[in-house]
Amino acid sequence: MKAILAVVLFASLPSAARAADLPDFGIKAESMPRILAESKARLLFALGGVTARPAENRTFDNTVAAVENAFSDYAAVMGPITFLSQVSPDPAVRDRSLEIEKISDQLLIDLKGREDVFRAVKEYAAKGETLTGEDQRLLADMLLEFRRNGLDLPADKQNELKALKKRLSGLELDLGNNIKEDQAALDTAKEGLEGVPADFLAELASVGEGKFSVPLDYPHYTVLMETAKRPETRREAEFRFNNKAADKNLPLLREALKARRDMAVMLGYPSYAAYELDYRRTAKTPQRVNDFLGRLQKLLAKPSKSDLAALLALKRLDDPKADKVENWDVTGLVGQQLGYYPKKYMQSKYGLDSDEVRYYFPVDRVVSETLKLYQEMLGLEFKEVQLATWHPEVKLYEIRDAATMRLMAHFYLDLYPREGKYNHMAAFDIVLARALPNGGYRLPVSAMVGNFTKPTGDKPALMSHDEVETFFHEFGHIVHQTLTIAKYSRFSGSNTALDFVESVSQMMENFVWTPQVLDRLSGHYKDPAKKLPKKLLKKMLAARNALSGLSYLRLVTLSSLDMAYHDEKVPEDTTAILNKVFTDRGYLTPTPGTHFEARFGHIMSEYAAGYYGYLWSLVYAQDMFSRFEKDGLLNPAVGLDFRRKILERGSSVDEDVSMREFLGREPSEASFMKRLGIQ
Repeated sequence: MKAILAVVLFASLPSAARAADLPDFGIKAESMPRILAESKARLLFALGGVTARPAENRTFDNTVAAVENAFSDYAAVMGPITFLSQVSPDPAVRDRSLEIEKISDQLLIDLKGREDVFRAVKEYAAKGETLTGEDQRLLADMLLEFRRNGLDLPADKQNELKALKKRLSGLELDLGNNIKEDQAALDTAKEGLEGVPADFLAELASVGEGKFSVPLDYPHYTVLMETAKRPETRREAEFRFNNKAADKNLPLLREALKARRDMAVMLGYPSYAAYELDYRRTAKTPQRVNDFLGRLQKLLAKPSKSDLAALLALKRLDDPKADKVENWDVTGLVGQQLGYYPKKYMQSKYGLDSDEVRYYFPVDRVVSETLKLYQEMLGLEFKEVQLATWHPEVKLYEIRDAATMRLMAHFYLDLYPREGKYNHMAAFDIVLARALPNGGYRLPVSAMVGNFTKPTGDKPALMSHDEVETFFHEFGHIVHQTLTIAKYSRFSGSNTALDFVESVSQMMENFVWTPQVLDRLSGHYKDPAKKLPKKLLKKMLAARNALSGLSYLRLVTLSSLDMAYHDEKVPEDTTAILNKVFTDRGYLTPTPGTHFEARFGHIMSEYAAGYYGYLWSLVYAQDMFSRFEKDGLLNPAVGLDFRRKILERGSSVDEDVSMREFLGREPSEASFMKRLGIQ
């Protein structure tokens, strides 16, 4: 109760005490080293002030909070600079940003492994002063973080661990950057593009000899795999897509997996999975995760086989000799988009044409109406701000509390693909919120980075319903990141347990499956007054759980692959492990010669040994949504309660406590099973 009270009291900070400065994204590549050097100097000076203080004079503020503030000040400056590696249109800026990020990560590994800083925090802790709320949580978390950085190890082992961490940090950055920079494309004759929409064909570049180049980024790849009639075209596209960055990343991945395992063993854990699950995870142990995945596999075995049989029956209408469904028949391993035969299945069984659905969801309308819905539900006001960004297509918004007009945060929307840009969909924390030592509050800054299809000819940018759902999902991350009132940045926004962090965004996906919300979001691109027809809506709702057995089995399989890679033994052949896991879980066998693991970006990031979190957090997500279903989808009272008890707290309060208080009961799996279509 004390922790909850601390959060509520902190919310009463006057708006005048809140800083609202925004990062400068016009920074030049040549200025970045100077900014890094200045930030490093300030950080070293602040830490030196802490370590020089006599033990008897230590207080929470001049030791624990001072260390936290020093690192947070550094992150507030460097976060925007390193973010530019993902979005800047200038390759020189992207390259220098990535270079700076590598140097910065190495620096932080050294500084967070400083024994004198650890000793200072331990000297304060030894006083045994009574702490409450976030202060108590901060001290415990900081001590554990130091120990996980090896500061209880002998000096030689500490140095060995630092070297491992530095190498691993560089590997992870290189792996992710290789994926982003891989501009794979498929060059094919017009005959190979039979079935693709005319406007899609019209935007493709000609490469001579009657051939067209299809970029294998997500928007183009998805359309190609859903509509190209010739299996040879889809097969070649799937092969190239699932070999992105393979030549560079496969050796780096193996090295990263070994470094992770060696690091975990050095710290006394049997595996990297055990190491990761021991810190800020609700699942706690690999055994619980594997049991969860195994249980889901058994539940999904029958429906997934039924899904495959239905798809094979459709394929045999085109090829009577077909004996199995291939990856290029279902979009491969890209995600939960339809794919060629799943799309035909939706059309034949439900009369559902995803292209027809697109006409009712122009991007501008979806964005505008989504913001309005979030405003009403959560008691907010969003307003576009006309200030410079990193690209002309990017929009900046401020967030205010609707009742008081108190400025709370800023966020950016960068929704269309371009060369060198992050090529998936994500919400980035750019500046984390926190209380400032002077009594003010650092407002958070976030960005949604996406790759929706651009306008073509006389058509505006249109979204599939999957993309509408994705937009709601990612904007869920944005409000989670920006509505925080946490005192410390390590607990603010979506800095929650990793297997809880997707729960807010996944919960929000449910809204775009309700007639009430879809009616507001939709409006035909030629006549906005024409809403999504009830007949089409009925088909969509009927088809929501269609092929869900196969779709969720895919998540189980990828989560199992992640756990297998981070088990006690380091895989000598990552592709062999991939094939074994997919076979054991009963999902589609990967196409021979492909190396999906080389572009499995999640395991090259903080989601390593954490991909299961998408399924684990879905339990929380569906349970939270059950309250909206019960008390009113757009009920502002429920929305405000959700904002206060889930969004604003971040991880300043234990996630299970926040869940119990929002639900008024213990969490349950019942709504999760219903979402999976399992009774």
